[in-house]
Amino acid sequence: MIARALGALLLLSLVGCTDTPALVARGSNPRTPHADRVEALQDALAEREPGVVPDLVARSEALLEAGTPDEKACALDVLEALVSAPEKTAPALTVRLSDTESPLLRSKDALQVLARDRDPTVRGLARERLAGFKTR
Repeated sequence: MIARALGALLLLSLVGCTDTPALVARGSNPRTPHADRVEALQDALAEREPGVVPDLVARSEALLEAGTPDEKACALDVLEALVSAPEKTAPALTVRLSDTESPLLRSKDALQVLARDRDPTVRGLARERLAGFKTR
């Protein structure tokens, strides 16, 4: 009887599990409802799986490039999630903010999100780019 109960519990826990790539995909999908997207992004960043941060940064850039309002809103959600975990995301964001071809640099909204990062390098680069953005 106990073995059956443990087996059922194990099966339920496995059914409820999602892997990190699925969380990343769900969190960067413009068709995912906002609250679900934010939760998926937070869960993905909580994982210790390598490659999550660069993937999310690349997805945010691709969404910004696509340019539809839903894709832009999704990109900003991804960036908000990245900003919330500076200890994991600062190196990747610093590299992208240093690249003159990065779509992040062409979006005032994206730069405003990144200007709130707790990492001083990311924050400083974003503010510097934002100041240049305002003078265009």
